[in-house]
Amino acid sequence: MKRVFGILALALATHTAHAAELPDVNYFIGRWGVVAFNNEKDLMPMAGVARGFCGGLAYHIKKKSDDTFMMYVEDKMKDVKLYSEGGKTYIVPAETPKGIYEGAREVNIVNDRTFTLEYLESTNNARYGKNVFTRCR
Repeated sequence: MKRVFGILALALATHTAHAAELPDVNYFIGRWGVVAFNNEKDLMPMAGVARGFCGGLAYHIKKKSDDTFMMYVEDKMKDVKLYSEGGKTYIVPAETPKGIYEGAREVNIVNDRTFTLEYLESTNNARYGKNVFTRCR
């Protein structure tokens, strides 16, 4: 996992992705129900559980600029941006000291109302697992 993360950090520091490869930032803006899961077969049942958190426990993702938005990364609110490489999309901190992309997560858009995130760093991945986000109405 460290090797993959190192390659991603180098790629992020040296390569600019084409905008056409990225999902629209506005897809992520809004209120979401969120839960963690570990087994892929649990994705859709856990998406249903996530919807239950839309009441008073919704997770808010706020737009900062045309290409950045704000969400938690490693227990801190940070401005993040989308990055695409090798057919995969990542959410990475908008500004990172020393070119290290701590908190980078791979994004998988399931449908227009659901996406998942998985940390690339093994320590965060072990701590948080995968997250499924379901859009609140």
